[in-house]
Amino acid sequence: MGKIFRGFIDPSESRRLKVIEFSISPETSRVEVRFDYSPISLGGILNHVDLLLYDSMGRFVGRCDKNLKRIEISQSPSNGARSIFPLPGKWKAVLEIHEASSKIDYELEIKSSGDERYTWKMGELHSHSIHSDGIFTVTELGEYFKEEMGFDFFFLTDHSNISGWEELIDLDGIVGFPGQEINTLYGHMLVLGCRNFIDWKDEMMNEVECEKIRKFVKIGEGIVGIAHPFLMEDPTCMNCEWKYSDDPFSLDFVEVWTYLPREYEHVNERFTYEWIKYLRSGGKVVGTVGGDFHKPEKDYPNFLKTIVCVRRLILSEVLHSIKNGKVILSRGGMVELTIDGHDIGDTVEFENEDDLNLNLRIWNIQEDYELFLLTKKNTLKIGRNLAEFECRLKDIDLTNDDFVLLWIKDPNGRTLLITNPIFLRRRMNP
Repeated sequence: MGKIFRGFIDPSESRRLKVIEFSISPETSRVEVRFDYSPISLGGILNHVDLLLYDSMGRFVGRCDKNLKRIEISQSPSNGARSIFPLPGKWKAVLEIHEASSKIDYELEIKSSGDERYTWKMGELHSHSIHSDGIFTVTELGEYFKEEMGFDFFFLTDHSNISGWEELIDLDGIVGFPGQEINTLYGHMLVLGCRNFIDWKDEMMNEVECEKIRKFVKIGEGIVGIAHPFLMEDPTCMNCEWKYSDDPFSLDFVEVWTYLPREYEHVNERFTYEWIKYLRSGGKVVGTVGGDFHKPEKDYPNFLKTIVCVRRLILSEVLHSIKNGKVILSRGGMVELTIDGHDIGDTVEFENEDDLNLNLRIWNIQEDYELFLLTKKNTLKIGRNLAEFECRLKDIDLTNDDFVLLWIKDPNGRTLLITNPIFLRRRMNP
């Protein structure tokens, strides 16, 4: 699959940037880039244009210039490119126009190839070891999650500490990823996948604003969300409740479900309703589960888990999945929810809802259950104990910018599974 972009640069565009956006498909495992421009010089005066490439998570992935005109971005890259597994989605090619002494013609060719497929993987996003207040070593933590829970992966998120990261490489049969729970005086933030320690204080030991923390995490190629934002007042859980003026739904994700004994699970139901309320107000943020695991608890095995949709079980894929809402929260059951072939986390553009077809398949739920479809305006009960369901969305009162998510409950109203939304955006005629 390939695409060619041609254009020109005017001398008036010297010391400016030109941005070209293009899409990389989910099948991709290799991206080839060719960039050329002419003339290189005119009358002995040099034209100087560099091309920098950024993937759908904003990561720098490669560079072309007048000497390096072709690069390959993959896990076996060429010179000029990073060794990465190319992520799907919108990428940016940025022309840095250092000097245009004359009109410059350029050509950019993007070719992608591969045969990747998505699978669902289950794991824990919020866990603690003996490097903070957990009871397990990192190895023991991995063994418990693998043997007792059947997890494929977990993030090690010790309180304001990264000393356990070095032990993640010793795990066998489960993948451990680096994380951190930032313990501020006004709430906790969960950092996933960042390459370095993130502090909530600056070098003068003054508090850092949340938006700056988010920028630090992005520079470190991680994502950040709020842990248990509505958990409870002090002193029951010291500084756990989110008390910043910043909206707890304003970061990359939010824990809408945190581990509590079954008799207190109604608190999590409140978290979930707050998240849905935010979605219905027009907001967009990914909902996750955080087990906040410190030690085995009797109700933990039956607790909701985070299930992510990835092509390979590597850090960049899991972060991309969470960031883009390819996430299901489940006690063990699974669903396949699509709208016109688009999956959970996707955005579907449409002109007429009469043309939108929803398909649903459910399996591995061991108890009686009721199914609900939620949109901005509606909560629709669609049946009980169904294994499959199909409908057109013409009978649902959709707004121009809407969503659909699935919520499965037992007959007593206890959450068994909830998906992140598929978003719907109506194309408006000019």
